[in-house]
Amino acid sequence: AVWDRAVRVRVAGQEALGLCPEDLLLYLAVHLAVHHALVGLLWYYDLYLVIERWADTLDWEALIARAS
Repeated sequence: AVWDRAVRVRVAGQEALGLCPEDLLLYLAVHLAVHHALVGLLWYYDLYLVIERWADTLDWEALIARAS
């Protein structure tokens, strides 16, 4: 489940749970498609930032499996 894969993040100085990089990337891609009709450079930049930040550790096979 999504929350079983959650990671600890800091938001405004407070610790919280956030989506793991693969789930975050999938969420952002689906959000872009469903809510923005794949339009808007800012949304693509969000995808880029996630990929850049976790480029060395992203599990692409897991991401593809979850997206299928």
